[in-house]
Amino acid sequence: MPRVVLFSGLGVAHYGMAPRTTNRYFLSKLRAEAAVLESGLEALVFRPSYIVGPRDGFVSSLLRQMAAGEVERVGDGAYRMQPVAVRDAAAAVVAAAGGPTPAPAPGRRPHRVVELVGPLPVTFNEFVEALAQAARARGRPVQFTVREVTIAEADRRARAGEGMAPEDVDVLLCDETGDPRALEALLGRFLTPLDEALAAAVRGTPPGPTA
Repeated sequence: MPRVVLFSGLGVAHYGMAPRTTNRYFLSKLRAEAAVLESGLEALVFRPSYIVGPRDGFVSSLLRQMAAGEVERVGDGAYRMQPVAVRDAAAAVVAAAGGPTPAPAPGRRPHRVVELVGPLPVTFNEFVEALAQAARARGRPVQFTVREVTIAEADRRARAGEGMAPEDVDVLLCDETGDPRALEALLGRFLTPLDEALAAAVRGTPPGPTA
């Protein structure tokens, strides 16, 4: 049977239940999931957190801010994420596209939904500190201060088209985490620790302009 592999979003399961996961971005992912799951094809849906790797937008932006001497933080930074290494995400796609799928239960369609998350949740503050450590190890400039922007101001800017889009702010603040065991079972191994993923991301992201 033909198989469809779809990248969705980690907050889809809470669409309509929380303000930060009830937006056009998550609605588009929810509709895509529904279309695939109703198609009659075998489907494997991944719901990713941030995917961390060389030149990824999130890490690149933070490295530029660190080099410029100031990192902007929305709110208190206590909201969580569960970043997954790009090598694990790529391996998952290969495994999903080519590997066998467990036989579904009687009367069930051959569908799977896997949370594409790293081994552990971290707060935004913890992520920034871990990235700074990885950058220091590579001799990157990391003498910076953290400037807090209120959530209300971040939302206002987003609505005005200044910087992050409204959906990007929602994804940052939605505090979605997942269970990595299904991904580990798919790969047949433990997931890449965050410090290793960040070291690879820093190593593969060239220094850029600080402005």
